[in-house]
Amino acid sequence: MKAKGVEAPPFPGFVMSYDRWRRTKDPHPNVRKFQRRLNERGWKIKRDGNFTKQVEAVIQAFQREKLLAVTGKVDKETWKAIWKAPVT
Repeated sequence: MKAKGVEAPPFPGFVMSYDRWRRTKDPHPNVRKFQRRLNERGWKIKRDGNFTKQVEAVIQAFQREKLLAVTGKVDKETWKAIWKAPVT
């Protein structure tokens, strides 16, 4: 069963992206948090905290589905939608 929409946790304060992650390639707890949430809502995505090209592609698909700007980055609007947008 897919998780229902809930209030989003506070935005981490920075845009998460592949470009940002590839500088260090360190897993990040906020990346892991949104990966877990996307997985709970039916998106097939690893929950390892790494913002790979595959993660970027899932974010782009999510953004297209939710009619957000398709950037592949997790900005404040996308972060909020990951928690609140209806599951379709």
